[in-house]
Amino acid sequence: MPVAVRRLLAAAAATAFLTFLVYLLARRAGTAWWDDRILEILAGRLNNWRLRETAGDLRTAFDIGPYTVMVLVLVGSVIRRGRPALAGLVLTMLLAANLSTWALQKRVGVERVIQILDEPEWLTYWPSGHTTAPIALAIAAWMVSTARWRPFVAVTCGLIALAAAATNLIVRVHVPSDLLGGLGVAVTWGLLAVAAQRMWPRQLGAT
Repeated sequence: MPVAVRRLLAAAAATAFLTFLVYLLARRAGTAWWDDRILEILAGRLNNWRLRETAGDLRTAFDIGPYTVMVLVLVGSVIRRGRPALAGLVLTMLLAANLSTWALQKRVGVERVIQILDEPEWLTYWPSGHTTAPIALAIAAWMVSTARWRPFVAVTCGLIALAAAATNLIVRVHVPSDLLGGLGVAVTWGLLAVAAQRMWPRQLGAT
């Protein structure tokens, strides 16, 4: 097994472990201290109706309907380039990441009602699906891009994904630990997919 693949697998295992630690802190030991601290810092800066309206619009782009369309367009473009195996890998990664988040929400991330700052009761789920979705899609876009365009894709899609994840805080539907959970799930599956791509570069490598 190539050294690069072993490192990617180790990184995936480490990310999964850290995500589990976030779960323990945020759900077993009560609300994590950083949720309150971060939201206190952001409270004044995010109290802007125009910002919230824009954030809400961006967040809806990653609802199941629009997100499915984006995934199909991405996968279809890879198939058109004659890389069906790569398309299958990317689709598998996206499904695994989003279904894992959904399963965690149903099994271990049961809804919680928490009191944060002076807000009314706030219902959230762990991990954040609207964080997993854009970050997993950004990783997929990077995986299927050519070597020439990868730096541009990494920066552009990375910024969009982070902005989309941040909308969860701006519209006040998730707390920071929810976002960390969604990030961890997406990155874990992304690292595994990249490891597979490095393991079989001829079949799964980007053009």
